[in-house]
Amino acid sequence: ISQLVKAGHDVQVVATPSALKFVGEATLEGLTGKKVLSDNFTSGHMMDHISLARWADIFVVAPISANHINKFALGLADDLLTTLYLAYERTKPLYLAPAMNSVMYSHYTVQSSLEELEENGIHILEPQSGILACGENGLGKMMEPQDIFRCLNLLKSDLTSRHGRILVTFGGTREPIDGVRAITNTSTGQTGAQLADTLSDLGYEVTALAAESAVKPSRVENLIEYTDHADLNSRLKETLSTEDFRAVIHLAAVSDFTVDKIMSSDTEHTPDKNAKINSSQSLTVKLKPTLKIVNQLKTYSKNPEIKIVAFKLTNTADKNEQLAAAEKLLNSKDIDCVVHNDLNEMRPKHHQHIFNLYLRGSAVGSRIENTQELACALDRLISTQVLANNNVLNFGAKNDLMS
Repeated sequence: ISQLVKAGHDVQVVATPSALKFVGEATLEGLTGKKVLSDNFTSGHMMDHISLARWADIFVVAPISANHINKFALGLADDLLTTLYLAYERTKPLYLAPAMNSVMYSHYTVQSSLEELEENGIHILEPQSGILACGENGLGKMMEPQDIFRCLNLLKSDLTSRHGRILVTFGGTREPIDGVRAITNTSTGQTGAQLADTLSDLGYEVTALAAESAVKPSRVENLIEYTDHADLNSRLKETLSTEDFRAVIHLAAVSDFTVDKIMSSDTEHTPDKNAKINSSQSLTVKLKPTLKIVNQLKTYSKNPEIKIVAFKLTNTADKNEQLAAAEKLLNSKDIDCVVHNDLNEMRPKHHQHIFNLYLRGSAVGSRIENTQELACALDRLISTQVLANNNVLNFGAKNDLMS
C-alpha cells in the first residue's frame, strides 16, 4: 500500500474483520488518507460495493486466505469483500495473492478453486517458499510486496505508448491418424492464455491463435482456433501477411512430426479425419518431419520489423543442456528472444512456472518467477526494443487501485 501511494496511485483499502485483527485501521488510514471500509452495512455506505467496483481500475486482494479463495470460486457474497468481487466488472484486471500454510495451499479444494478462478481470467500472484506465519518453512508465503507492486504498476500503462498489435499462439497441435486417433502433446495452453490476457490488460490489441482444445483467454476478443500443424501454419501465414503486428509470441507446442503412412498387415492407409481404422490388426505408423514454423514467421510477416519471441521446453536437470537448447534456438537469425522453461521446474498444480528469458546479443539470461512477470518483461521488450538483464520490468502510468 505504501509503495502504491508513494507512486501516486489512488488507493482504497477494504479490509475484512479478520484482517483488522492483524493490522489496525489507524495504520491503514495513515497510509492512504482514507477511511478503511470493512462492513456492508455501515450507515451511508450500503452501496459501496457497487460504487467502488465501478471506480477501481484494478482490484487486488493481498493477502487472500483459503476461505476467501473458496468463497470467490463459489460466488458467495457474505461480506464487503465478496460482494465487491461479484460487482467488479470482469473486463478489468483482478489479482489475488494467496498466503497460507503449505498444507492448506496444496489442499485439493484450494487448488480447484484457484484453477477455476484462473480459468475465468483472474490473475493469481503465486506464493513463494519461505518462513510462514505459523513458523513452518514451505510454500505459501505471499509474493513479496515489491514484486506485487511491479506487476500492478505496469498493468494499466499509458495506452498511447503501449499501442500495438501482437499475436500470441498457444496450445498443442493434433496430428490425425484417423477420425478418432491422433498424435498430440500435453500442452494445455494455460500459460499462453494468461499471457494474452495480461498483455491485453497492458494495452495491446491481442490476437490469440489457440488450439481447439486449449484453455482460452477471457479478455481477448480476437480469437482464432487451429487443429494440426498444417492448419496452424496456414493460419499464421494468412494472419501475418494481411495484418500488421509488432510481435509474435509463439508458445504453440508444435509437433515435430506428422503422419506420412499407416500400414496394417494387408493395407496401406492415408490419414483420414472422416474414417476410423479397424482396430483388429496391428498398425505401423510412419512419421515425417514437419516444417519449423517459428523460422518462417518473419518471412510471413507484413511488418519486416516484427519481433519473434520463441518458447523452448526442455526435460533435463542438466543446466548446460538446458542452456544449449535455448542458445540453439536463439542462434536462428529469425528469433529475437527465447523464453525457456524445463519440465522439472514446472508446478502446474501450484500455478508456478519458472522461466529463463534470453535476448539476442545478451550473454546472460533473466530468471522470471511467474507468468505475470514474464508478461511484463515481454512488454518491455516489445515497447522499448531493449531488455536489460537486470531491468526486465519498468513502471507505467498511475491508476486508481483497490487493495
